[in-house]
Amino acid sequence: MIRGFQGAAIHVQSSGDTIAGNFLGTDFSGTVAGPGNQFGLLIDGGSNNVVGGTAGSLANTIVAKTVAGVEINGAAARANLVEGNFIGTNVAGANQGNISNGVEVRLNASNNTIGGTGGSGNLIGFNSTGIVLNSNHNSVLGNLIGTDAASPRDNIANVVGVSVSGTGNTVGGTVASTFGFNTTGVLISSAGTGDLVSNNFIGTDSAGDNLSAGTA
Repeated sequence: MIRGFQGAAIHVQSSGDTIAGNFLGTDFSGTVAGPGNQFGLLIDGGSNNVVGGTAGSLANTIVAKTVAGVEINGAAARANLVEGNFIGTNVAGANQGNISNGVEVRLNASNNTIGGTGGSGNLIGFNSTGIVLNSNHNSVLGNLIGTDAASPRDNIANVVGVSVSGTGNTVGGTVASTFGFNTTGVLISSAGTGDLVSNNFIGTDSAGDNLSAGTA
């Protein structure tokens, strides 16, 4: 349990590390938020780090009150993997009162992956923006953004699911993400060029059932 920091709960500037099974901005149960950190996790100088994992015990529960749950920035922050985490929610997928962005990739950070294959995506909800890609050549794969895996699915809306303003980023592609109850599913700004958004479920669940009254 790490909370109440004016900066980052965990700050990574090295490479090849694994950050797993932490409660960042919550209590030991992962169900009670606060006091928050500016960043849950900040990677600004390392590559090939893994945040979370495919096993449930490896998931981080991350709530940040100011900037971002996970921040990846700088040209040295390459090929990092963020998978299987609860970002903006508690371990049950309930609201933690997050007012920041879930994941931000920015300042020339590249070739990072948010999510993954085989059910290793993140659960991202209750953020201003679920994922911000303000950089180049990053991937968003297999996440639940604004909805959970329950049946029927719950509303864990972000204001914007994914915001893209970089070059050559991929949202979906070979591994779909599911966007449920966000006000806007995917926002591509005028600064975004050569980005690919394909094979996602936007405003629906993975069966194609309507979940959202928002816009895509």
